[in-house]
Amino acid sequence: SLEAHSNHPLAKSLAYKGELFELTELSEIAGRGITGKINGKSYFAGNDKLMKELNLTVPETEDTVIYLAESHQLLAVATFNSKVKAESSQTIKTLQGQGLKAVMLTGDNRNSARKIQELVQLDEIYTDLSPEEKATIVQKTPRAMMVGDGINDAIALAGATIGLAMATGSDIAMEAGDVTVVGGQLHKITTFFEVSRKTMRKIKQNYFWAFIYNLIGIPLAALGLLNPMLAAAAMSLSSVSVILNSLLLTKSKVK
Repeated sequence: SLEAHSNHPLAKSLAYKGELFELTELSEIAGRGITGKINGKSYFAGNDKLMKELNLTVPETEDTVIYLAESHQLLAVATFNSKVKAESSQTIKTLQGQGLKAVMLTGDNRNSARKIQELVQLDEIYTDLSPEEKATIVQKTPRAMMVGDGINDAIALAGATIGLAMATGSDIAMEAGDVTVVGGQLHKITTFFEVSRKTMRKIKQNYFWAFIYNLIGIPLAALGLLNPMLAAAAMSLSSVSVILNSLLLTKSKVK
């Protein structure tokens, strides 16, 4: 009943189509979980951080877990063991081959995160993070690109040099990011870099040819050697050439 009101991806996997309890005083606890009252009694669903705040002891696990509790008693545990996408390892390897450092920021526990690190060969991991802690790490990292899809990633996405949101995630993440990857395919992160590099090359080419036009045309005009009609035509030709060169990007093939 609690998780039916949460936007977290794990909450969606707990979706129940039967009758749910009526909730009052429902509120999300950022980076930790959700709470609400059923028949006047408070219930909490969330991670181990939330349980520790309630002074409850929870077992260590290598999986991602959602705990259900009352104020003074642990009631249930839901364990999640998701598969790593097949393209994850290759995407990370490609990015590392381009000189980038792959770091995972997660609210999950360290044991769970280490499993992922070993599977996809991440350079570094930070675990048990709140949304604010993710944002602090990103903001302290020069030229950081943050990739995320959840509500808990939104602050970090907004604070990164480049915020790249996955379209399969939450709306708030896409609003916070600078770029949205359509389809949720991880390999498109490498495509983003490829498109960026090609765009920068076009910009430099356009600057070069515009500079050459002016380098030749301005001295000729200053010496009175350039007919005003020809000067106007040359300026128009300069603008057209820049536009046409930029439009060639649409013909560029990317993976």
